[in-house]
Amino acid sequence: VITAWLVEEVSSERIELLVEPFSSASITRWSNHPNHRYDRAGFRLSIDPRRLQRPEAELSVRWQLQVSVEARGLSRTGSVHTLVRSGIAMRMRAGQLSDPSSPRRVVPLMDDRLGFVVQIRLERLGATVLESRGPRHLAGSFRPLRPLAATPSRVLARQNGKVLAKSRLVDQPDGSYTFSLVLPTKSRPEHWDFRVQDTSGRLHRVAWPDEHSYGDRVGGYGPGTVRWRRSPRGFVQVSSRPVLFQATSVEVSADQITVVVRLQGSPPAMLRSAVLQSPLLTLAVASVQPGPEGEHRLVFTGRTALWGAEQQRPLPSGTYTLTVTQKSETLGCGVSEALMEQMPCEFLTSTHGVTLARGPSTDKLEISLRAPLSDDERGHGAQRRLARWFSAHDFQPREQVFFQCYRGEFTTDSQRAIHEELYRRGAPLDLVWGVHDLSVDLPEGARPVLMGSQDWYEAIGSSRYLCNNNDFDHFFHRRPYQRFLQTFHGYPFKSMGVSFWRARELSAELIEYECRRRTDAWTSILLPASFTEEIYRQEYLYEGEVLTTGYPRNDVLVNAGPEVRTEVLRRLGVTPDKTVVLYAPTWRDTIATGDWSAKFFDALELDRLADALGDDHVLLLRGHNFNMREGVLKPSGATIVDVTRYPEITDLILAADVAILDYSSLRFDWVLTGKPVLFFVPDLADYLSARTALFEYGPTAPGPLLSSTSEVIEAVLDLPSVSMDFAAARIEFNERFNALHDGHATQRVVDAFFGPATAGHGFAVPHATEMIR
Repeated sequence: VITAWLVEEVSSERIELLVEPFSSASITRWSNHPNHRYDRAGFRLSIDPRRLQRPEAELSVRWQLQVSVEARGLSRTGSVHTLVRSGIAMRMRAGQLSDPSSPRRVVPLMDDRLGFVVQIRLERLGATVLESRGPRHLAGSFRPLRPLAATPSRVLARQNGKVLAKSRLVDQPDGSYTFSLVLPTKSRPEHWDFRVQDTSGRLHRVAWPDEHSYGDRVGGYGPGTVRWRRSPRGFVQVSSRPVLFQATSVEVSADQITVVVRLQGSPPAMLRSAVLQSPLLTLAVASVQPGPEGEHRLVFTGRTALWGAEQQRPLPSGTYTLTVTQKSETLGCGVSEALMEQMPCEFLTSTHGVTLARGPSTDKLEISLRAPLSDDERGHGAQRRLARWFSAHDFQPREQVFFQCYRGEFTTDSQRAIHEELYRRGAPLDLVWGVHDLSVDLPEGARPVLMGSQDWYEAIGSSRYLCNNNDFDHFFHRRPYQRFLQTFHGYPFKSMGVSFWRARELSAELIEYECRRRTDAWTSILLPASFTEEIYRQEYLYEGEVLTTGYPRNDVLVNAGPEVRTEVLRRLGVTPDKTVVLYAPTWRDTIATGDWSAKFFDALELDRLADALGDDHVLLLRGHNFNMREGVLKPSGATIVDVTRYPEITDLILAADVAILDYSSLRFDWVLTGKPVLFFVPDLADYLSARTALFEYGPTAPGPLLSSTSEVIEAVLDLPSVSMDFAAARIEFNERFNALHDGHATQRVVDAFFGPATAGHGFAVPHATEMIR
């Protein structure tokens, strides 16, 4: 039972409110509480604001909102102190209480002490005329709405308390005051305070005039112009921020996104430069369709082919902003007040979950796309229920393989090689992939399931074979009919398992639990070399089967021909005559921002490197998977290509002529190609003290150890000599670490792990050094 009322701050007078309950699953998601449901906790309140005015009051009156909730005999009462900032919350609109000549205005606002209040504000001054007489010239008049202690003397336009323009007032016979104000031309775009100063030095705000006559803006909208602007609380402001167009509605379907915009004094031709932009993708407008009353429909495709792929797929998840370019200036799309009042609004299409919101710090339109999970699948509470269902459900085993890589953003690593081998052999198995969203590129023969969906949990619980390079979350326990191949996602070098957890001072009991949770799930683990068996058994207290076969993902590095490089460079927009440099630093624990995120390691001066190498070189910038959530650097050099989100790292290895690496296990894969490698390790001592190595670093770095951008530039420009100096070291490295990477590891893994499932579909493997224990 929900009741609500308003309490007047001074007199404590109470007015009951009409409560209209409503239900929404999004309330539970917003709460972010895994053990509670708030679906039926929504309510709307309404009141005629004229009931709140007190004509006898000589000051503004504030009414505090209070709410009481009673459930199963338990009652709680309090005020409201939190707003959803991506909608109208911080832009709650003040309104005229009755006629325009009234000195009272109703203002919803947040108070630090009282929370949400409705203020009946008693205005002192009200604008009667607002005019624009040129790009930087504004004029108008105002009149007192109630007696003032001192006479108005001038008007001021201020930025951050600094007066940028001022004008003396001319009093008129009807009691009003007129003024003319010229704004400076060199000020940066900004909203400016507009104040009236009286003869005592006191400053007064001015209320906006009749909105039916003036709307909420007066004047030009283009770059370099100033205009009158109505602030959300109903005061007159001066603004020089270009507001060229606003979204009035947004429609999203599986095939297209349509944004209806209204121009504000801008040429329609400007809209042909419109783009939807996310950290991954920039999408040009497909068509601009004129509509009634100055509106235009901007139509964008809902599908795209990333990185030159042949097949178009739904747009990748992310937050998209709408911008246009005018006179080399990029301008964002505003949000109309009517649309803002609906935000944040959520809905589903067959390909996406969609959230429309106002950027909390920019007031610009944000269109967030995500996987199309249902209300019963989204949020911590829904995932908690699905995890319990997974634990209790009696799945029926299916002849299928469940694959997953990292967090489902790519279908890559050894999983993809194993999938392609099973598909090539025609194995009688359904091949299922857990994916982050429907934009993920899939190998031929794959069936996607969305991570977090009930189908995903069911695929994990029913598949006879599980193949992952990471561990499932705590909900997982393996059924007796299942086999789980843990492929890992990198050559073992840095501390992991027991040594990693001990360094973080976990208790012995917790370390034992974490080892047991993993090893109880694994039935087989994949190793790149025989000496790593002892490492894994020691670090995870593992006693199960090991497949010492080499990594399937590296077969392509041995078997690929030169045509692969040409095709990859085509997809990247790079001509084959360029010298291609791959820079792929790993993440650092010291600049991690979360469990799956870290800032990009920025010690290498990329713009300086690109300038020094010149136009005949191209630098491929590959951030770690953890950098995707924080973003990599945005260098200005035209010869730098950010390939952090390119789906297949082996493509980049084959396309590049030289690599700049550090502590990543990528160096074990790279050296297979025989191409030169440089190691940019200015923080070598610090890194190895924070993340200890399982064996000595030097023998795993067959290239020069460099600590400055100058040294990197010198080495790349003298690449033939550097390559020759370390040719013997690369050969020795491959003999020690990559002996099993002979181009046939995938065949050995499929034969060993899937066994009877591929009977009659295999063939003799020419390299027979594998060891299975």
